[in-house]
Amino acid sequence: MEDQNYVKNLILQISGIGQLGIQDGTFDKAWKPKSRLIQEQRVTREILQQVFDPFGVILHINYMAGRDTAVLRFKGDVEKTPEKQTPPQVIVQQFSDNGLVLGGQQVKLEILSGQEEQKIWAFLLKKGVQKSQQRQKGQFKQKH
Repeated sequence: MEDQNYVKNLILQISGIGQLGIQDGTFDKAWKPKSRLIQEQRVTREILQQVFDPFGVILHINYMAGRDTAVLRFKGDVEKTPEKQTPPQVIVQQFSDNGLVLGGQQVKLEILSGQEEQKIWAFLLKKGVQKSQQRQKGQFKQKH
């Protein structure tokens, strides 16, 4: 994949996510959080959206219950961020001193680059093409 096919530094990987309220990879229905604080909540896509949405438009969240890693792709609104940084760059800088707790555990925030970034972009671009093709097939069926 060539570099010009995507904007760099838009993919944030979150690792070390705590497993509060998750038993054997699924939600424990009996589990109740200790408080309403975000860091004490069971991590879901909605929680990730709530935590990271203030930094920029999230276009894709790859996370499943029971996993300790999530990947978020942001829209490339570099001009709208301080010092023309991408949202992941702002996030990593924001939490560099005090860190971030998700699911009761300190997480590691990393901007993907190099081959890891290319791999995610290839997956996302392929997925986008597949969705586009499915929509086109659906539109054709509706018209005829």
